Amino acid sequence: MEYKYEKLTDKIYVCASTDHRFGTDAFLLADFSQYRAKDKACDLGTGCGIIPLIMQKQRPPQITYAVDIQEGAIEQLRLGLERSETSGIVPVCADLKVLWDDAPLGQLDLVTCNPPYKADNAGFQSAITAQRIARHAEDSASRDNVQY
Repeated sequence: MEYKYEKLTDKIYVCASTDHRFGTDAFLLADFSQYRAKDKACDLGTGCGIIPLIMQKQRPPQITYAVDIQEGAIEQLRLGLERSETSGIVPVCADLKVLWDDAPLGQLDLVTCNPPYKADNAGFQSAITAQRIARHAEDSASRDNVQY
């Protein structure tokens, strides 16, 4: 996998690839969320972690759980965090249908999620497996057969 590091600030980098990248909508969503420094936040389907990383630019939440089902996405977030001078982001590789160990039940102030999501077999499906998993609601039986 080839990675490209995008500079968000002098101290914050996001690791992008053809599988997990970001667009302008991530910046809009981060701003729209009106996150606060006192918040405990969670970004569902975080991909490369762009939304939690954007939130680190100014008065970040005290903690942000960055959750994705794809280990490759979480690995990219970890690589971005290694290059960044930031703290407070917790990468979590988990299926949203099952709570992970130590999930912050009843403790969150803010949850973000950046679709587009489509029903299985609806619309154009990407030939790239990682993007197809991120954008289409597959039933668990078909997802379990995908190599991650």
